[in-house]
Amino acid sequence: MHGAVSLGVKLASATAAICTVIGFAYDWGVTGGSATRRSVGTFGATWVGLTPAVDTMKAIGDTLHMAATVTDKRGTAIVGLETKWSVDHPEVAAVNPDGTVIAESPGSATILVTLGTLNARAAIIVRPVSAVVHVASDSAVTIPEGTAHAVSARSTDVRGHVLAGRAIHWHSADTTVVGIDSTGNLVGIGAGHTTVTATIDGVSADAPVTVSPVAGALAVVEGDKQHAAAGASLPQPVVVLLVSRRGRPLAGQTVHLRRIDATASGDFGAVTTDANGKARVAWRLTDVPGRQRLEATVDGVDSAVCRWGVWGGARRERSADSGHGFSDFAGDLLIKGHQLGGTLADIGCEGLCLDLPGSALHGRAAAGTISDRKAFAHIESCSAGVFDRVSDP
Repeated sequence: MHGAVSLGVKLASATAAICTVIGFAYDWGVTGGSATRRSVGTFGATWVGLTPAVDTMKAIGDTLHMAATVTDKRGTAIVGLETKWSVDHPEVAAVNPDGTVIAESPGSATILVTLGTLNARAAIIVRPVSAVVHVASDSAVTIPEGTAHAVSARSTDVRGHVLAGRAIHWHSADTTVVGIDSTGNLVGIGAGHTTVTATIDGVSADAPVTVSPVAGALAVVEGDKQHAAAGASLPQPVVVLLVSRRGRPLAGQTVHLRRIDATASGDFGAVTTDANGKARVAWRLTDVPGRQRLEATVDGVDSAVCRWGVWGGARRERSADSGHGFSDFAGDLLIKGHQLGGTLADIGCEGLCLDLPGSALHGRAAAGTISDRKAFAHIESCSAGVFDRVSDP
């Protein structure tokens, strides 16, 4: 009896042990029909696959999780196996131990997963797509008329990484203001405002461009060669015209003035051009007898000079035959009587000898020839040659 009980206990223990082994084998997929099972090492694994097999990453820094699948000969997935990950071009993409792929730079790479002698591959293409275009560092551009200036454009992906080597297509909204070639060289054609557009990978951006006028010429157009007494105001204002290199009147430009007489020179302030490019100056002559000038200047442009004949010492700008007296061809001189008191008269800062043989004044008394106010001195050019070395302005 005791032996029978002992045998029963042993059989029960053996049965329990067998059940435990069977359950363990079932749990690890050695037997049974479970859809998944666990394995020890690579025991029972016959196939490894990767998903997705091909994928494209559109921004530097993008991530993609790849899944490795291991099955046995019946197609049952085996879980819990330790796989190894690697990539053939780590400069293009990196892969973490959990199968996470990170885009590093444009290009293509192959992701490899290994389990014992089994392996699987997946193709990764890193192809960043332009999301934003930046022209001239996102700032406005100002160039002088008639000059060239290079502008640049770049595109970035959705993560803000700069994409190099992309083709840029340029366009000017107004080619009468600015032109631009395929390399981004701007040319200021005419003063004004417009925009240039850069397009990269179908994404566009604009940049405002201002072409500033450049002074090309300054000229006296009214009020030149007037005559007035020393210390008096000219009858009419002096008008200067400022135009650009393309001949367009320039408004709002500062014209600097400088006056010059026989003894000194000095600044005479500044005026501003109007909508027609003109600036007007009301001019009062100095008290110094002699030829006086007003110089108008604009930065980068040759000065414009206006001259006046002044009663009391200046030679007229245009000499003409007076028609008074025999062989009188030299013209008129505007002089004061007291200037003829000696043998040398200062006329417009030029020396004139009154004792030249053949002169109309030779041997005459100043009081009998010249009034106290003003006089026309007639010089015989054929013999005196007074103007031989005096050039007209």
